[in-house]
Amino acid sequence: MKDINKKLLVSLLETPSPSGREYGVEKLVEGYCLAKGYEVEHAKGGLLITKGKPPEGENYPCFAAHLDTVFDDRPFRVEEFVNSKCEPVFQGRKNGFRCGIGADDKAGVYACLHLLDELPFCKAALFEREEIGFLGATEITTHRLSWFEDVAFVIEYDSPCSNRHTYTCSGKRINSDKTFIEAKDLLEENGVTVHSNDPYTDVLALASAGIECFNLPIGYRDWHTDRETLNLTELAKGIELGKKLFEKLGLETKRRFNR
Repeated sequence: MKDINKKLLVSLLETPSPSGREYGVEKLVEGYCLAKGYEVEHAKGGLLITKGKPPEGENYPCFAAHLDTVFDDRPFRVEEFVNSKCEPVFQGRKNGFRCGIGADDKAGVYACLHLLDELPFCKAALFEREEIGFLGATEITTHRLSWFEDVAFVIEYDSPCSNRHTYTCSGKRINSDKTFIEAKDLLEENGVTVHSNDPYTDVLALASAGIECFNLPIGYRDWHTDRETLNLTELAKGIELGKKLFEKLGLETKRRFNR
């Protein structure tokens, strides 16, 4: 795995993106992707990014995250420290006091960009306004569902810590029994043992539209608070787990719910 691009990660974190005002981070992401030659569609509800084309008989791996945070648009700076396990961790400081950094879900946005850079072909969906009811994901699945036609399934990075993933979202399964059974050993071998029922995130819109999903941990803690941190070791671990999951489940099958 290529090293974490701390400069890009800090730029994402320090660019304010309150729900409904994501234009600054969208401009940053769009500029980064266009400079790399990726295709970027600024759809109603977020950014849809495509790199390359899959070989015949395969589909795209697709990753997702949300662009907005619960924090305001006042500037802050990211600080790095080393925890008791000698792991690098980011936290925020504003006017001399700790503050949240929006790693929920800028860590996920970074993971998507990292994977776009690393994989030969890939799609990424970056949604607006998740924090106020996954509105961007709902708009995109309503108006641009066809964009997901050639993806195998979707992995979102919007679960905290390193051991927790979304099993159900608002009581709805986001993947089938068959898919979960195929993935379960890999998840648990990589320390993901907490099968959580979460209130909502973007995968609920995707699963409701028939697309099977996972929502994996990406290393943030104490989200939505001034104590929020991002563990970079766990960030890297989450990125690798997403790659392993696509390798294990394969790209030949479009995993969909029977509707």
